[in-house]
Amino acid sequence: MNLATILSILIGLVILGLIVIFHEFGHFIFCKIFNVRVLKFSIGFGPPIWRKKIGETEFSISPILFGGYVAPLDRERIKIMEDSKRELREKLIRDGKYDPLAIEKATQDFIKEEFDVSESDIKYRSIDSKPFFAKFSIVFAGPLFNIILSLICLYLLLVIGVEKIGNKVGGTLDGSPAQLAGILPEDEIIEINGTKTRTWDEIRTNIIISPTDKISVKVKRGEQILSLDIGTIRKNGIKVIGILPDEDSKVLVKYGIISAIPQTFYELHKYSILFLKSLRILFTKEGVQSLAGPIGITKVTSDAAKRDFRALLFVIFFISFNLAILNLLPIPILDGGHILLYTVESIIKRPLSLKVRQAVTIGGLFLLILLLITATWNDFRNFILDKK
Repeated sequence: MNLATILSILIGLVILGLIVIFHEFGHFIFCKIFNVRVLKFSIGFGPPIWRKKIGETEFSISPILFGGYVAPLDRERIKIMEDSKRELREKLIRDGKYDPLAIEKATQDFIKEEFDVSESDIKYRSIDSKPFFAKFSIVFAGPLFNIILSLICLYLLLVIGVEKIGNKVGGTLDGSPAQLAGILPEDEIIEINGTKTRTWDEIRTNIIISPTDKISVKVKRGEQILSLDIGTIRKNGIKVIGILPDEDSKVLVKYGIISAIPQTFYELHKYSILFLKSLRILFTKEGVQSLAGPIGITKVTSDAAKRDFRALLFVIFFISFNLAILNLLPIPILDGGHILLYTVESIIKRPLSLKVRQAVTIGGLFLLILLLITATWNDFRNFILDKK
């Protein structure tokens, strides 16, 4: 393994860590906004390799950079403290101390020293003491920050230039309007209904939004410019003319600093639709086999780092956006699972019992571990067994 490979892997790990930090910082900053006490901010899982108390929060870094967590003061942690207080109170009484004020002060001092949490924190600064909107905002902030990071990466990509399939025709479908009109492979479609077209996306969009069933097309064939009127047909309810792109035809598309802003939201919307449509594939055999674990994600990121800045930006966008959407799935232990539980509590007007919450959390943890094992096995199969 040469120095360049080691460096690219380190860059991949750092970028994964930064994506996780961005996600967890969303939770952290919204805890601060709603005055919720944050006990721990961890990047990664496993035994910490670095930890430091800054203010009232312990920050730590662990070796498995496949996630992280922000631990706010909540009912589960308060119950542990209350159980410790009760045990101490019983011990003091057994030792012959009966003064209620002295016992209360001793237990409060113990909680402050052992857990660094005050009675005021327990009463006013736990996440469970806050209204539904605050709890929802704190949990949703993680995915929201990942979406913000995705938007930033996408915006930068559009400003510095992104490679797209160009306007060259790769072929036509037999009997299609395009073939009957005389369009040939290697033709370049440069205009539709008076609108210039440089990319295949623009060609597809202008055909779909055409106000009539016949479109005016300008085609560049060698040095010739041809004007054609082509009828459209509908496929799955969408207007088409029966042309296929030349996948090898690429064009670098750049946007100005201002014009890139609306285009960023348009591209994210388009990708969101594609991603949501493909979610169902996740629950098939092919979807399970395509899951990538820490090794796979690090490899993709490090490979992008080797190529160029554009490839790296796209990978950060891709991972960050996927992390946001997957985290919103209503699976216990993920952000979407927490939102679901808080929503149920809001509807029934009372908190769920700790036993119910713990059972749901254990179920979600089991599912998450199962997915991680599957993804890690896929990494082992793809990057180790396949090389033998």
